[in-house]
Amino acid sequence: KTDIAESLGQSPNPESRELLHELVNDKDEATARGAVRGLDARGDADAVDTLGNLLFNDQTPLSVRTEAALALGDVNLPGAQDLLTGAVSQIHDDDVLESALDCLGQRPFSHTQEFFRNYLNSPDVPPAAKVLAIEAVRDADGDVVPFLSNYLNDSNPDVRAAAKEALDFLK
Repeated sequence: KTDIAESLGQSPNPESRELLHELVNDKDEATARGAVRGLDARGDADAVDTLGNLLFNDQTPLSVRTEAALALGDVNLPGAQDLLTGAVSQIHDDDVLESALDCLGQRPFSHTQEFFRNYLNSPDVPPAAKVLAIEAVRDADGDVVPFLSNYLNDSNPDVRAAAKEALDFLK
C-alpha cells in the first residue's frame, strides 16, 4: 500500500490526486508517508498546499509532518520555501525544525541567505537551533564561507564551534 501511494505521484490519471489526498491521512503512517512522497513527485501547487497543511497540522503524526517538510524541500516552487521558513518560526517541535532547516539548507544559498541571517541573528532563537541552522547552511548550494565566518565570533561557544566545524568541513 505504501509503494502504491508513492507511485500515485507519477500517475497522469486525474483520480490519482484524489487518492493521494485520501492516503496522506491514512491511519497507517507508512502509507501516509508514501502518499507524501507521491505528492513530492507531483511537485505542483496542489501538492505544496497539501504538504503545507500536513506540516502545520498538530494532529498529523510527527513522522508524516517531518516527511512533509522533507517533501517541501524537494519542490521547486516559491510557496514551498515560504512554508518551510514559516515552519521554522511557528512549529515548536525539534524534529520538524531540523527537517525544515535541512531542507532550506539544500536550496540555493542566494534564495535563503536572508532567512538564515535573520534567524541566526535573532536573540529569540536558542543556541541549539542556531547550531542546526549553521549545519544546514554548510550544505547549501553557493559560497557560504563568508557567511559562516561571521559566526566564528558569536557570543555562544556552541554557535562558534558549529561555525568552525562547518568551515572545516568545507575546506
